[in-house]
Amino acid sequence: MASTERSLGWATSGTGDGPAGGYDSSRWRANAQKSDGTGITLFGSYMAMSGLTTSTLTIADGAAIINGYTYETNGSVTISTSGLTGTYNVLLVANNTAGTVTVTQTGAGGTTVAASTIRAAVATTAQTSTITTAVGAANVITLGTVTVAAGVISTITPAYPFSTSLQVPSQVYGYMDTTGVLNVSTATETDMAGFSVSALSSDGSISVNTTTGVFTVSIAGVYHVDARCIWDSNTTGVRRIAVTGTGFTYSTMDVQWQSVLATNLTYGLTTVASGMVFLSAGATVKASLYQTSGTTRTITNGSLKIVRA
Repeated sequence: MASTERSLGWATSGTGDGPAGGYDSSRWRANAQKSDGTGITLFGSYMAMSGLTTSTLTIADGAAIINGYTYETNGSVTISTSGLTGTYNVLLVANNTAGTVTVTQTGAGGTTVAASTIRAAVATTAQTSTITTAVGAANVITLGTVTVAAGVISTITPAYPFSTSLQVPSQVYGYMDTTGVLNVSTATETDMAGFSVSALSSDGSISVNTTTGVFTVSIAGVYHVDARCIWDSNTTGVRRIAVTGTGFTYSTMDVQWQSVLATNLTYGLTTVASGMVFLSAGATVKASLYQTSGTTRTITNGSLKIVRA
């Protein structure tokens, strides 16, 4: 075997790639990190949280990679919130230190995470800061936050830190309708925003801010993006719609400008920008509009849609 090649899963007796000294944990972590990234993997119920109006936070089955350490549950993990009041972080802590780290509550009912273990827990902001300093930011995944009043859960906000390399079909879209109006000033880049209707991917891997019109993806991969709008009737100038985002710009039908033609004016001129693009985890996408008709134009119908390829 070449010195740059490594494989895991073989017996640790010294034969093949099994290290003679026993299980090589550093090699396993390096392999897991390179192949699966960091975050909740697309397995089971994605560790979804529930428990509103109760005193028990329930974390569904799932798995995660944390800085190369692996974590899995084959059933729900429950954490009692009885007696708590405030907003708490819900964490997966990979304790790589020689001692315990303190949290507010774990699934086992204790207030510490033992050395060389990964456990789900709720923790205050101050505890989270102390834990992060002790184990390193790369060894903590935030599942979300939970707000509790006198032990009863009132709000659960998931963070959706999915693995950055696994595939998942998902889509999200936002669009305006005829009750909405967007003004586009002459020769001014204007973001398509103020969506009146939106839909989110069920796994939370794509989200949209309907006010700003900005879409965010949580998983790296190839996406199909499609933006379109209908302009009001006008006989002069040109129109443009572009999909813009982190590291790319995709303009109208691969053409920078689209001229207004008299035949378009009965129902207005429709412009479209559509194409495939690679997006990194955390990348943002939006649609922008531009026109040169010499006055303010209006948009009453527009949409932006993102689908994971």
